[in-house]
Amino acid sequence: MQVVTIDPRECIRWKLADRNSFEFGDTNLLAEDIRRNGQIEPVFVRKLNSGKIKYEVIAGSRRLQACLNANLSLKAIITDISDIEAAIIQIKENENLTISEYSKGISYSKLQKELNISQTKLAELVGCTRHKIISYLYFSKIDQSIWNAVANMSKVSAKSAETIYLLSKKSKQHKEALIDIAEEIKKGAGSRRIERLVNNIVLGEKQTYSDETIQSSDGTIFASWKNDKLQFSKNSSIDRKELSKHLLDFFVK
Repeated sequence: MQVVTIDPRECIRWKLADRNSFEFGDTNLLAEDIRRNGQIEPVFVRKLNSGKIKYEVIAGSRRLQACLNANLSLKAIITDISDIEAAIIQIKENENLTISEYSKGISYSKLQKELNISQTKLAELVGCTRHKIISYLYFSKIDQSIWNAVANMSKVSAKSAETIYLLSKKSKQHKEALIDIAEEIKKGAGSRRIERLVNNIVLGEKQTYSDETIQSSDGTIFASWKNDKLQFSKNSSIDRKELSKHLLDFFVK
C-alpha cells in the first residue's frame, strides 16, 4: 500500500468513527511530536466527491486532529473499501488502543444501523459474544440529557450502561436521579452502586445491609463476607501493609 501526503483540511472523520473527542488526549503534544519526529503511522482514508472535502478518515482521527492543530501535512494510505471492510480496519487498529466502552457502544450501534446487520453478525464483526454486544448497544439507548450531565463517559462500563437505561425507563424521578448522580457515574460507579444511589434519592431513604457487608455511611461497599472469607470490592484501593497493621492491632487486643 502506497503512503501519500494529503492536506488534513481536505479530510473529514468517517461517520462511523468510534473514538470520541474526550479520549483524544492532548493532540497538541502529538502535533509537536509529529513536527519533530515525523508521522510514524499513516491514517487510512477513502476518497470522497464532495467539494473541498476529498477524503474521509477511516482510522487515525487523533493524528488528523493533531495535524490540523499544527497545520501539518497528513500521511495517509488511500483505500477503496466497503463499510464492512472499513469497520474491520478501525476495529483492528483500535485493538492496541484504550477505547472506552462508551465509544465502542456508540460506534457499534451506528455500525448496526448503517450496515443493517443483526446483533449476531455485529458480534462476529467485532469479535465478541452476542451478550456483550447487547450490553454495548445500551449506550445509544440512554437519553442524551443523562450523558450531557455525565460529560465524560470514559469510565462507564457496558454493564453500568444497561443499569442506567433500565432505571431511566422506570419513571421521570429515576431519570432525574441519574442526572443528580452524574458525577458518580463519571467516576465509574458500578451497577449496584448506581442502583443504590438512585433508589436512595427516589425512595428518600437509605437501603440497609446486613453485617455481612462492610460499607460507609454514604453506601460505598468496601468488602463483604462470603463463606467465612472476606472479599474486597474490585474498586477498593488497599494498602496491604497498613491493613495488616490494623489487623494485628485488632487480634492483639
